[in-house]
Amino acid sequence: MTNRRNILIFLMLAAILGLGSAFLAQRWTEGRMDEARQQASSKLTKVVVAKGEITFGKRIDQSTIKTVDWPKDAVPPGAFHMMEDVVGRQSKYHILPGEPILEPRVADPNKSPLLAGLIEPNKRAVTVRVDDVVGVAGFLLPGSHVDVLASRRLDSDRYDTRTVLHNLKVLAVDQTASTGSEDKPVVVRAVTLEADLKQAEVLVQATSEGSVQLALRNPEDDAVPVVAEAPAPVRTAPRRTSSNQVTVIRGTHSNSAETRQ
Repeated sequence: MTNRRNILIFLMLAAILGLGSAFLAQRWTEGRMDEARQQASSKLTKVVVAKGEITFGKRIDQSTIKTVDWPKDAVPPGAFHMMEDVVGRQSKYHILPGEPILEPRVADPNKSPLLAGLIEPNKRAVTVRVDDVVGVAGFLLPGSHVDVLASRRLDSDRYDTRTVLHNLKVLAVDQTASTGSEDKPVVVRAVTLEADLKQAEVLVQATSEGSVQLALRNPEDDAVPVVAEAPAPVRTAPRRTSSNQVTVIRGTHSNSAETRQ
C-alpha cells in the first residue's frame, strides 16, 4: 500500500514538473518571439503603394492606394509614408498594383495643374494639328511615343521627306490627357507632344515649311534608327532639236529639205 502511494506521489510530482517546464518553455519562446518581432518592426516602415492599377493621368484617391510594411534600408527615393500626402495627386506614368508611389512619378495639381503637371523638367508641350492620317488613324493615345517626319516641297517637281525627331511622348490628344478606361481609336484634330526647346523649334519649323507625319512606335523602343536618305529626283531638261531647212520654189510648187551643219 505504501509503495503504491509513493508511486502515485512520484507520478504527480513528475506531471507537475513537466507541466511547469512546458509553461516556462512556452513563456520563454513567446518572449523570444516578441523580441524578434520588435526587432523586425524596428527595421520596417510604412510605404504607400498602388492597391490597383493606376493609369496615366489619373487622379489618385484612397481607393487606389494602401500602406504596407517596407524594409527601412530598401525604401526607394521619393517614396511616400502617409496616404494623405498622395491623395489628390495625378499620375504621370502607368503605375502597376503593388508599385510604390514615388514623388517624381506623380504631379501635385496645386503646384502644376492638369497638363502642366505631366511635363518633365526642362521639357515643353507643343501641339500639332493633325487629321486621321497624320494622327495614325486615331490610335494615338496619351503616353504613346512617336517619330516626326517632315515633308516640304523644294520646287514644282521635287519633295524632301525626312525624320526630324525621334521618340517624342504624346501628352494629350485634343483636350484629353488621360487614356481613360478604354483604348479605342479616336480621330482627333490636335496632338500635344513633349519636347525640349531644341526639338520644339524643329517641330515648329517643320510645320511652317511643309507638313508633318507622326509615326507610332513601341514605347519600350528607345533606339534611333539610321534612315537612308532617298535620292532626289533627277530633272532632265527637254531635248531641243535644231535643224537647218532650205526651201526650194519651182514655179507654183515648193519643197523643204534639211541640210547638215
